[in-house]
Amino acid sequence: MSSSASQSLIPLSHLSFFPNLVRFKFRNQMTSNNRLQTEDIAIVVSRILAFMTVHSTLNEIELSYLKVDADFIQKFSAVMSSLSGLQKLVLTLTGRISLADHLQILKAGLQLEKLHVSVDSSIYENQEVGLTELDMYRQQIELMKSEHGRIKDLSLNTELFEIIIADYLARCPFLEQLVVHSPPTVSSAVYQDISNVIKTHCPRLKHLDIRTVLMGEVPQAKLILACLPSSAALYEERSGLESIATRLYGSTTDITLNAMLAHQTTLTSVRISQGKGITATGLQRITTSCTHLKSLAVRLIFGDAIPILMDGIANTQWECTKLRSLSILFVDNCTITGREPATQYLQYLYGQIGTMTELETLSFRMGHAGWVPMRHTFIDCLGKLYQLRQLRVFGFRKEEASMLKKHHIEAMLQSWPKLEQLAGLLEDFRTNSLAQWLIESRPDLDLSALNDRLG
Repeated sequence: MSSSASQSLIPLSHLSFFPNLVRFKFRNQMTSNNRLQTEDIAIVVSRILAFMTVHSTLNEIELSYLKVDADFIQKFSAVMSSLSGLQKLVLTLTGRISLADHLQILKAGLQLEKLHVSVDSSIYENQEVGLTELDMYRQQIELMKSEHGRIKDLSLNTELFEIIIADYLARCPFLEQLVVHSPPTVSSAVYQDISNVIKTHCPRLKHLDIRTVLMGEVPQAKLILACLPSSAALYEERSGLESIATRLYGSTTDITLNAMLAHQTTLTSVRISQGKGITATGLQRITTSCTHLKSLAVRLIFGDAIPILMDGIANTQWECTKLRSLSILFVDNCTITGREPATQYLQYLYGQIGTMTELETLSFRMGHAGWVPMRHTFIDCLGKLYQLRQLRVFGFRKEEASMLKKHHIEAMLQSWPKLEQLAGLLEDFRTNSLAQWLIESRPDLDLSALNDRLG
């Protein structure tokens, strides 16, 4: 029997010994109106460290939003050395973490399967690393050998990202998942170094998540292309990326999109959120090329200056027939003149979604697009989605609420026998009489308006 301890459930002062504890999660929820004094912070941290030290069975540790002092990393590294079974570590810290401190984390983390480190030092001045400290870093990093690395899942979000990331990736031969979450000031030369290291040292990389704000199209494309099988002839096991998550900020998305589609035979998950998003043409390229896709989340933009060539789209069919999860956020930049082609495309889009018979989750957020076709047009196209479990639809015109009748809901429930969630379709579901009837007849059905995470 294994167990876990969470600060949200158990007050820190009440924590004692759990003989089979494998997972410890601590999340600091102190607000700005309830700040701890420095001496209180030291007491809290010492309790956390003492608690972890006596639980040698720990397999996973997550410490979130913990404010730390200058001695924390040294003490924490000592604790980690006593936890021989530790495999996963997630640290989200607030405070000044020196380059030497980073080295201790990296050295200890090399033996883990998962290492996620995020350091929020925004309340401090930017660190200036001296030559002496850099020399010490270079000497110590050379002592870390790639044959000792076990990391499969890596994320380093720190202001010293530019110094450490390429060196550390070169010591991660088993890496399968990488989150690139760097400061916006990182130069393009660093991303080139990362791409080169991925080509030659990370042959097993299958999942790439780019979260860096304002990264250009070319650096993103180079990172994605570095994961192609042809990029590393020495590594026969490299097959290509299975999942890509990114943000698009450039004036054109073609460069990044072309790089993504170079992995079309292996991709099962694509996520394009925030930033500029993609056009209808870009969405068509993904859905007609990535035949193994199971999850797709995109930010789709419409605008008068963005052509939608329906003559070339209307007769094409989506090829991603194995799709199980689809999330679309619409961004409306159209005037009246641009809405007719966008409306035509949406009607086509509804029909294509209706052919994805393995869909289990569908999230549709219209944003400010109050001009979209009526909601019953959307619903009518989904009648054959017999596997649907979650439907989240937000942003249809409120004046159309009266058009949705009881027999529509009954038909939906009959078409979707596995439905567990129907969120957003009924505005003001707590007072809507139709929703009240649904609550009484299907109390197991979740009507809450959950966030689709597309922003």
